Amino acid sequence: MAMLSYADAVKLLGAKESKIVTALDKVLGGALLAGSGVDLWGLLGWFDAKAEFIRLSHELVTKVSGRRLSRHDRTERLHAAHTVIVLVAFFEAFDELELGLGTKDLGPTKQHGSGLPSPTIYGDEMLYAAVPVPGPEFPHDRYIEELTTWYTEFAVDLRKTVSQLAIWDSLNETRQGLVHDRVGDKLPPRAVRRYEELFRQLAADFPEVAYWRQSHETQALGTALARLETALEPITTGDSPSERRAELARRYRAMLNHSIIEPDQVPDGLSIPKLAECYVDPNYQVCESDPGASFASKEWWDGKPVRHDIHLFLAGYLTSPRAAIAPLLVLGDPGSGKSVLTKVLAARLPASDFLVLRVELRTTPADTDIREQIEHGLRELLQEQVNWPTLVRSAGAALPVVVLDGFDELLQATGVSQTDYLTRIARFQRDSAELGRPVAFVVTSRISVADRAATPKDSAVLRLVPFQDTQIAQWLRVWNRVNAQYFTNKGLGPLAAGIVARYADLSEQPLLLLMLALYDADGNALHNSGLIREAELYERLLTTFARREVSKNVDHRSEGEIADAVEAELQRLSIVAFSMFNRGTQWVSEQDLDEDLGALLPRKQGRRGTRAPLGAGEAVLGRFFFVQRAQAIRDERTLRTYEFLHATFGEYLVARATWQILRNMTVVESSRRPTFTAVVDDTELYALLSFAPLSSRAPVIGFLRDMSAQLTVEDRAVLADLLIGMFTVVRQPRPSQAFADYEPIGQSMAGRQAVYSLNLVLLIAMVKAMVTGTELFGENKEIAWSWSRCATLWQSQLSEADWSTLLDTLQVSRFMKGNRRDLSISVGPAPAIAPVDLGWIVDEGVVGAYYLDITDFDIADTYRREANFLCRTYNDLVSHAITPLADFAPESLGLLSGLDRRSQSSAHALLTLLLDPTAADIDTVKTALIGVILKARRAGEHPTLGRAVVDILRLRPEFAEVAELVSLPEFSSNIGTWILLCERIGKGGDDIALTELLCESWDKNRAFRKIPEYVLDAWLRVAERGSELSPNAPSLHHVVAHVDMLVLERTRPDLITRARLILGDRFPD
Repeated sequence: MAMLSYADAVKLLGAKESKIVTALDKVLGGALLAGSGVDLWGLLGWFDAKAEFIRLSHELVTKVSGRRLSRHDRTERLHAAHTVIVLVAFFEAFDELELGLGTKDLGPTKQHGSGLPSPTIYGDEMLYAAVPVPGPEFPHDRYIEELTTWYTEFAVDLRKTVSQLAIWDSLNETRQGLVHDRVGDKLPPRAVRRYEELFRQLAADFPEVAYWRQSHETQALGTALARLETALEPITTGDSPSERRAELARRYRAMLNHSIIEPDQVPDGLSIPKLAECYVDPNYQVCESDPGASFASKEWWDGKPVRHDIHLFLAGYLTSPRAAIAPLLVLGDPGSGKSVLTKVLAARLPASDFLVLRVELRTTPADTDIREQIEHGLRELLQEQVNWPTLVRSAGAALPVVVLDGFDELLQATGVSQTDYLTRIARFQRDSAELGRPVAFVVTSRISVADRAATPKDSAVLRLVPFQDTQIAQWLRVWNRVNAQYFTNKGLGPLAAGIVARYADLSEQPLLLLMLALYDADGNALHNSGLIREAELYERLLTTFARREVSKNVDHRSEGEIADAVEAELQRLSIVAFSMFNRGTQWVSEQDLDEDLGALLPRKQGRRGTRAPLGAGEAVLGRFFFVQRAQAIRDERTLRTYEFLHATFGEYLVARATWQILRNMTVVESSRRPTFTAVVDDTELYALLSFAPLSSRAPVIGFLRDMSAQLTVEDRAVLADLLIGMFTVVRQPRPSQAFADYEPIGQSMAGRQAVYSLNLVLLIAMVKAMVTGTELFGENKEIAWSWSRCATLWQSQLSEADWSTLLDTLQVSRFMKGNRRDLSISVGPAPAIAPVDLGWIVDEGVVGAYYLDITDFDIADTYRREANFLCRTYNDLVSHAITPLADFAPESLGLLSGLDRRSQSSAHALLTLLLDPTAADIDTVKTALIGVILKARRAGEHPTLGRAVVDILRLRPEFAEVAELVSLPEFSSNIGTWILLCERIGKGGDDIALTELLCESWDKNRAFRKIPEYVLDAWLRVAERGSELSPNAPSLHHVVAHVDMLVLERTRPDLITRARLILGDRFPD
């Protein structure tokens, strides 16, 4: 945020003619008022006159309380006073160091050092540097860290500057060390301690300053922000509000006595608490604006501290300098109480100090500027045209606070980009401040759209946190008290917190908590149900509220007619849910919903109790408690969107409608014929399930699994047969064109076929708990290939996110059914990835081959060609990773080694040896290497491969004992092999066998020339251990006589020393 320098603060606190300012300017050598640079000698003069400087600065701060100021002017001057005490604390801390340095001891006789701050620059920094200011949006500890850094930077620069003075060289090392330590190390923490003392003094005189920093220790629960009034009461100016301001304040104050919902939404006789008594102050998280932040992601907020003092935060924020610079953005989930918070805030801010205007953006034109939206809100509230600048000028000392409720509604309902909306507000604030009309803004929005608008750099972002147990208990106490008589009359018990705790996902949001309370008020429904299944809870909630709606203003309906009407309402709601689900959103526009209703409902209009669709979704959704409507005005048209208060309502309705269609199809098909042999009419199911995979929403899968679990064994078998029959013919042309107009998104026929076939497999897997590949594709199909074709089709048509979710949802396991490969397919959490079973991929009839090459092509080359062709990131990464192995041993990828098909591939053995040598099995690696060498030999590539294999084998030197490997020409002619053997000789193994193996493979003279140090070292170890060499091996004397001793004198003189000790007089000259 904007920060002040000391010079700016002094000028703000007193006019130029002020005696105090004039005196300070004199102390500062005239630089304060003239704006000129302060040279080093002027700065050092401060030190001599620092007592006067400190006294005058304190006197300037105390003058703040003697003036009658507007709310904003008072905030500005307190900001300036804070800036002054920051610098004063530095000088007072410097005084405590008692260094004994003064201008009489100093003289400009030493040349200024390179790279150090010049005297003028340092003086300017002290006087004109921006001073950090605390704010309620971040912890006090963090501000102290920032201030310590600020002090440290000045202290270090001061220490460097003092070291350039003439007196420095006259000081002994002890004095220099004292100055160095005290200025650089002790001054910053002392300055911070002194600042804390001065801050407490300032806060004692001006309570709002204390609100700028919060310790976050407040834990007590509050109601309707009543504590905000208490916090602001000591700092109010006491001005009587103007007529307009008083009228606005009365309107907002009256809202505290309004019921939290309309009475016609509840059963007769039930009382709805007033806002003032049941609004529980929310907990919250808050942070500064950050371009890299993901405010829309709840995961991003994880780990951020949760605070319990929203009244103190709001008091501190609205009396801080930041409030008039950029908007405060308040985020929350649907039903979290964002709008109610704005109502309570508007009611609680004292009219003497604040001119509050609350604007519901849903009622304002979306395509107008900020001022027009404000004036539209004024006109809606006061029922007459009011000019905003005129109203602000009439506010006197009060700070205007504009509360814009429902920014998300502008985005959602209009579909128009509003990425710069918050930035435009900040620009409006800047322009207003320059005109002398500073204004604060508070903007609310759903958290899920927070990333669709840039947040100004000086904004604070606040997130309302879901209710905790204590807040739920407080809300329930009010609910039970208000409805005590109703409960008595109905013979019901109060709603206990323990009962509500069973449904944490719902009770943590205030509006959904109210929904649970209303549901329980109908015969203690939650009391009597025990711990019911989640699907059953949602069914009861939806049915209860739908029944309440269809029963209003309707007489003489039978129970059957009411039941049909309820089901019709739930079917309409299901279409709404599919409108969101198939578009991949949590909301749907009224226009899109109207089109979906028109495409899907005509077949149902003849049913009893079903109302004809009106021209918009308002007729379907406007009356439902658990549906939230967003609204905005654009081009004089009212645009609406709808979403469920909790996404799980929509997800349950998707599962419910899917399940009902399946059950109805089962009944129809069962009554039509004994077995499912003809084509099944799945037109309606195809229309709804061919746009989005069910796996894209985990709760949908969860509800469907729950519904499947309730089936009898017989019903499960019937439904599974029906679904498998539909899957078998899924690629065939569809005979019916019903619901052809239903197209929520543009989707190709291939895409719809892919999604529908996937959804059928998901449903089959859930109904059967586990389905095999043979059951899906038939006994005569090659299962692996058939499954691969389906999976490839799905991958080609799904988004990356949907594909990733599918992999976490649909589990595939491989097994053998006799000698035939098969798959088991199920729905559930992703297990740990099992190692590849090589036996599963081997064709029948090849068991027993010692080396089995399962391909007749270059696997690595083919894979890399496919990766290049497909242009998929993960394919490219794998291709890049396997390139070294493919270049080193391309034959290893398709070569299995061993006596059965369950052994390792050669590539696997080589990589195991390379990456984890201690885990490699010697026999497996030996077999793999021999196989690779033999295959490479046939390809004419063995020399290079042999050298590379030897380098790998050095990771496990004991492998060199394998004579079968060393005898291969690829190894025996390789110097690396000779080194391997030399390194093993004389270390406790069979030295006779090792030296015999070496002598059989090496070129002795070449070894003496190329690796004399390895050979001599090995022979010396044998002699030192008293071991024996192979009879065919040269003696130690022979080795010493034939290796190049001149070379060894330069590289390994220790070997010559050891040889002399062993050979003595026999050492060759």
